[in-house]
Amino acid sequence: MALEKDTKQSLRLALIASEHTVSEYSIFLEHLLVGLADESIPVALVCPPDYDADSLFTGAAEVISHPVFELPLTGHLNRRLLVEQLAKFKPTVLHCLCESKALLTKRLARRLDLPYVLMANSLARHLVPSGPSMLVWNCRTDRFSVSSRLCAKIITPAKSIAADIAEAYPRLAERIEQII
Repeated sequence: MALEKDTKQSLRLALIASEHTVSEYSIFLEHLLVGLADESIPVALVCPPDYDADSLFTGAAEVISHPVFELPLTGHLNRRLLVEQLAKFKPTVLHCLCESKALLTKRLARRLDLPYVLMANSLARHLVPSGPSMLVWNCRTDRFSVSSRLCAKIITPAKSIAADIAEAYPRLAERIEQII
């Protein structure tokens, strides 16, 4: 029991949400934030700048807008500012709530030297191995990549998605978990 309490107290979670997540899954997000607040787990929610945090119960979650500047050629600056804000929060794990933010989450995990969890919510038939340590999903201009060193778990809602990811990249198969 004491170990469980120490684990909860040491867990500091940074949730990385996309526009799609905050608009389409706002009820899920609210329930997640309520549950984390109920367990006294500190949370930072990284979300789009036009997200209205007042429309959703965020509890004690620290809301971090990203990107700060929506201008061409400011991606590196936006990531640097986000890394600085997250470093102040001191998360122990990153949780990517949408595969569209997988590349950003991987970069943040690398810069902060943190493990991360990735949720893959869509069919992953376009996943192809691109090297010894990454999985890439090419669909138009989207890039889905996973660090085999830092990605602790890939969570999927369906067996078909889990199977597609496992087939495309067998080295990550033991990290894939299907939830209902």
